[in-house]
Amino acid sequence: MTREREESLYRLEKFNRRTNNDGTLTGYPTASLFSSTMNSYVMDLYQLLGMRCSKVFYSFDGATAFVSALLNVNYMFGESDKYENGLYSLIGQSGDIYLYQCNSVLPFGYVAPIGYELPDEYLNHGLHLQNQMIRDLGIREVLFQRMKKKESGDDVVFTAERAGYYYGIVNTWGTGKIDCFRAEDDVEHYKDLRLGSVLYLGYLEENRTVTLKNGDENDTTPKISVDIYPDKRQRGGYHPEDIGQCLSDGYGGAVPGPGAAFGAAYGKCGVAERLYCRRYDLDRAWEGYFFRTL
Repeated sequence: MTREREESLYRLEKFNRRTNNDGTLTGYPTASLFSSTMNSYVMDLYQLLGMRCSKVFYSFDGATAFVSALLNVNYMFGESDKYENGLYSLIGQSGDIYLYQCNSVLPFGYVAPIGYELPDEYLNHGLHLQNQMIRDLGIREVLFQRMKKKESGDDVVFTAERAGYYYGIVNTWGTGKIDCFRAEDDVEHYKDLRLGSVLYLGYLEENRTVTLKNGDENDTTPKISVDIYPDKRQRGGYHPEDIGQCLSDGYGGAVPGPGAAFGAAYGKCGVAERLYCRRYDLDRAWEGYFFRTL
């Protein structure tokens, strides 16, 4: 179904995966992989962005909608219809497998000025790094801004200030699993966590109260610490079209299409091929690197 809808390169991912090689086992392109010979630069990139990784795997879990767009993920698989919101549109179903289309996407190729690198000072805080990436594009709005929470014993509890998309970030070592209770019958499980791991908490209605609990019953230190960040797009902040406009304005037309400045995010890893390119306008020269995702 997705092949019939797409003419270019794209990826598919899952809200809940059984392994980090689901795509390899089933035969679809993903942004996750388990391999003892994987490129370590991919791990470095994913760790900077707050996604799951180790020396032998990298996983899409922990990606924000912004990162998902940069990784060219156009579709998501889910095991229910509960994931449909402004980010994801339900477009198909086969048995208990639901197919969603991602509504915030970018082209598969990007252009970056020579020398652009992701800053290292945001290690273990991928949401702040993504705020900086947005600023590098010339967008003044902050994408993620921490909100109030409260601690209840070993748990973290917060109430959505307004309807929108919410993320959490683990800010202490030692917590490997977290359960998110949005309602009695709506529980999300997160695993392979570490300091700096990002959690997609989903779309929450205004005044919805959410409780985060340690998901490892064998953890001798069950207290967790998670900061909560709403995605400001529901408040008139960043929007994918803003990226394309900023790039067109900032580079005088030399950079084609949305998302162009962040090919450098892939410059050191195996998910992209870097090609040197140069373009001359009537009154200015521009040179840089073109990246196409693999």
